[in-house]
Amino acid sequence: MIGPLKLLFHPLPVRLDPAPLRSAAEPASWSLPGRADSRVLLTFHGTAAVYQAVRSLRLADGEKVLIPSYNCGHELEPVLRAGAAVGYYGVDARLDVDLDDLAAAIDSSTRAVLVTHYFGFPQRIEPIRRLCDAQGLSLIEDCAHALFSCDGDTPIGVAGDFAVYSLRKSLPLPHGGALVCHDPRRPLPGFLPRPPRFSTALKWLDRYRKSFQPPRRRLLRPLAIVALLAARLAVDMGRGLGALGRRLGAVQWDPDDESLRFPDAVLEWGAAASVEQALHRARPRAIVAARRRNFARLLSAGARFTGCVPLVGELPPGVCPLYFPVLAEDPLELVRRLQRHAVSAVQWWDQFHPAVPWRQFPEARRLKERVVVLPIHQDLQDAHMDRIIGLLERG
Repeated sequence: MIGPLKLLFHPLPVRLDPAPLRSAAEPASWSLPGRADSRVLLTFHGTAAVYQAVRSLRLADGEKVLIPSYNCGHELEPVLRAGAAVGYYGVDARLDVDLDDLAAAIDSSTRAVLVTHYFGFPQRIEPIRRLCDAQGLSLIEDCAHALFSCDGDTPIGVAGDFAVYSLRKSLPLPHGGALVCHDPRRPLPGFLPRPPRFSTALKWLDRYRKSFQPPRRRLLRPLAIVALLAARLAVDMGRGLGALGRRLGAVQWDPDDESLRFPDAVLEWGAAASVEQALHRARPRAIVAARRRNFARLLSAGARFTGCVPLVGELPPGVCPLYFPVLAEDPLELVRRLQRHAVSAVQWWDQFHPAVPWRQFPEARRLKERVVVLPIHQDLQDAHMDRIIGLLERG
């Protein structure tokens, strides 16, 4: 029988049993995809990376960036805070960009197009690239879900002028985003200030607390439990101190907070040194293999699900999926049912940014109202996936 399931979106920062994520065939470090003259700027999160991309465009008043109608708001808010105007274009039920609608949305004030590769699956980027070139527009690829994804053999994120990543979505980090600039004409800051050490340390502890796994050796279990209890106490005390600090004017921010009311200061933060060090220890090949295996297990059982259907019907070569999205008949009931069994299902992007004219995009509204995502991260094993499948089949 499987014990309490650790079905969290983010795995353990320092694994007690690291074997599943290690591969002797992999290099000791890796780098984000780019070109010979590409530059990388590490940021606090993906939202800050979007902000830095738009800042580098140096847009005049009234010049705008086109955003897909299906959005979470965190790719829209930094555009507005950078002083740019925003326009929108449609996305269909399969999450594909409506190329005709995109072309129709371009006008004399448009300066850039942001394209999202949802859940790690590539958009048809070549026609979008040609359209941007024909109109003299910059192309920003939102790769927040696509850190290790490829379109066949081509890494996602190399077609645009900018690629934006949310490193913490795919890796067990306290925070972390990245902006890769492929256009040498665009200025970037040489360095961004580190975030507060207190909040970084607190988030590392919180990652440990949430992802605790008892060691296999029984003699070590009492020590591990003591460490877990100490981490819980430290996190609870730290949150209290953080709340007090905010009242006194100190800027602290949890990147897992989905609120759009984040302080402007976080858009200028870089990544902590501990995050940079942890990045080099990632093993992309093993991560991609594990996520693809878990996604495929759910996809093969999708026809038997009760109350929901898979949103994506295939797993193309090269794709490293971030989650397994489903269309639910009753999203809240599905989420509650799965969470009762320790499965961290989430109704995806259910927040509606007030700047979007949602009535003009009924398909995007439908997606926001019905999509639920299931965990497939690299720490999950076959037994965990079997448990999720069983819960979805029983309804």
